[in-house]
Formats: sequence, structure tokens, C-alpha cells
Amino acid sequence: MLDTFIDEIASAALATGEPEFVTQRVREALTPWLAQGLPDTYVQPAEGCYARHVIHCDPLERFCIVSIVLRPGQSTPIHNHTTWGVIGVVTGREREVRFRRSDTGGLQELESRFNAPGDTAVVIPPRDVHRIEGACPEGKPTVSIHIYGGNVDRVTRTIFEQKGVEYAGPCATSYHA
Repeated sequence: MLDTFIDEIASAALATGEPEFVTQRVREALTPWLAQGLPDTYVQPAEGCYARHVIHCDPLERFCIVSIVLRPGQSTPIHNHTTWGVIGVVTGREREVRFRRSDTGGLQELESRFNAPGDTAVVIPPRDVHRIEGACPEGKPTVSIHIYGGNVDRVTRTIFEQKGVEYAGPCATSYHA
């Protein structure tokens, strides 16, 4: 099952074209898989911080698939991606807050939305600054799949600080063969 998922995502992620076209193809390939769930290996939360599990990274680093696991109240820092990305919620509920850089260099909140299982979101620079947090009202972890147009560990990203916004520290990353 996981091999078929990876093959379908690879076919979409390696499509040529503008980021808007590629992310639409990736979104279409990802959406049916969100209801399938993930093997237990990729849905385990971490203690004290959010978890990131690498599901697959293209050997040529053209795309990467990871799962993010957030306990209620845990969040990522505000960050950008510097590449396209597609996010889909598998379980739980995720709150996503989008930002833009203001003319003075600070951050301005653009929107906040809740994403439920099956919902997807797209980030394309320069509209790629956001923060996600676990917001499942049942107190369960939120699991989402993130697909990026590059190796998530090698893409240069910026972490933004915003007064009054706290997060649970850096993520714990796991790699599985």
C-alpha cells in the first residue's frame, strides 16, 4: 500500500510545470490517500515537541513526503518553506495560521483556519509562511502528510519569531527504512 502511495505522489510531484500546476496534481494524488491512514510507524507523537516522520525522500531530492504529528496545543514555529508544499490532514484537527511579511519586516497574520481529516492546503512562495498546531477537540494527536518540492532537511527555511507566540520546541525527526 505505501509503495503505491509513494509511486502516485512521485508521478504527480515530478510533473513539469509551474508550482500551481504541480501542487494541484499532488493535491489530487494525495486526497484519496488521506482516508487510508498511515502505518503506526508514521503516526507516533513525540514527548515535549511535535514529531516529524520521513516517509519517503526522492533520492535526487526533488520531493519529500513526511508525516507531522501534533498533540493538542503543540505547534510548529512560524516558518516558510522556500519551495512548494501540499499538506493533507489524516486524523485529528489542525489549526493553520498564514502570515505575510509586512513592509517593515514584521509578520502580519492573513488568515486562520481549521483543517479536518481529508482537508488539504497548499504553500507556494511567497505565500508559504505559516504555523500549524494540533487542535483536536477530543484531545487526540493530529496527523498530517506534508509533501515538499525538495528534501525537507536540505531546503533552507526561515523560522520567524513573533511576540506572544510560543511553540513546543524543535521537532523530533525519525527516519524509517
